[in-house]
Parts: sequence; C-alpha cells; structure tokens
Amino acid sequence: MFASSTQSNAPGALMSAAGITTINTGGSANGGNLAYSDILACMLKASQLKLKPPLAWFCSPRTLYSRLLGLIDTTSRPLLIPDVTDPATSGYSLMGYPVFVTTSISETEALGSGSNQSHLVLTTPRSIHVAQDGDVSMEISLEAYFDSAQAGLRIGHQVDLGYAPPASVIVLLGIN
Repeated sequence: MFASSTQSNAPGALMSAAGITTINTGGSANGGNLAYSDILACMLKASQLKLKPPLAWFCSPRTLYSRLLGLIDTTSRPLLIPDVTDPATSGYSLMGYPVFVTTSISETEALGSGSNQSHLVLTTPRSIHVAQDGDVSMEISLEAYFDSAQAGLRIGHQVDLGYAPPASVIVLLGIN
C-alpha cells in the first residue's frame, strides 16, 4: 500500500496515486534532514485541507527510531510522546496523533539528487479505502510436480486500495 511504484496485478500504491498532497522535507527539491518545521508544515497542510480528526501518521522504522525520536520542539521538548493505550501503534503519538510503523515504506527512495530517503504520511484513516473480496480461490495442480511426488497449490484472495479524496493524504517526501 505504501510503496513507491505499483506492481502488476496488485493494488495501486499510495505514491503512485494521482492527486495526493506532497511536501518536500526542508522545502528542498532534494529533500533533507527532518526538522520540527517539517512536522508543522504537515499539520498546516492538514488544516488548509480541512482534514478532521482522527488523523494518523505512517512511517518506516528508520524514520521513527532514527529521525522522529530525536526531534524536539522550540522549547526542547520531545515531539514524540509515549502512548501505550493502543497496542496496534508504535507506542508513540506525534502532535497528538498515533504513529504506525511499517516496513512497507521504503528507505531507499530518491528525491532530486537525494538518495536513501524515505517518506512520512499524515492522513485520516477514512481516506484509505480497502476493498476485499469475500471469496478465496484455491487451485490444485497434481501434474506440475509429478516427478517429485508433490502437489502444487495456489490460493488467491482479491484486495484493492483506493484513496478518496486523494488530496487528504499528505506525504512528506525526501527524509534523509
């Protein structure tokens, strides 16, 4: 879902979706080091887009543990606040909203001349639509592995993703 490119016969990737809102880290065409002002820029954009809570952040493990945990506000307070009320999250909240960590967000992206970068997503979960077919298909092939006395089994389940309205998905690009 959070990938940068869509694979064939797979749901559309977030970074390939038309109309999502993007912001470059540090306001630079090449990205840069994550700063408090970048988080504020995401919050400002959410306000301008009139996004209503609940909001949620999504990031890669490196962004959380190596970038966000070291950030402080203008009075030297940490931006990430421990929040153990929801075991499904990372255990932190950022600007009052839960942070979800996923290895599905790449840490090898490039923005301009930047490399080995990642992105941070802020959105209302209602903007991410997951369509799931209730059917599961199962096909068995006894002939394909006949010489090794095995059977081949293929199980299929259809899932699709959509983002509506796409502008309500805010992506901070180019995080070193």
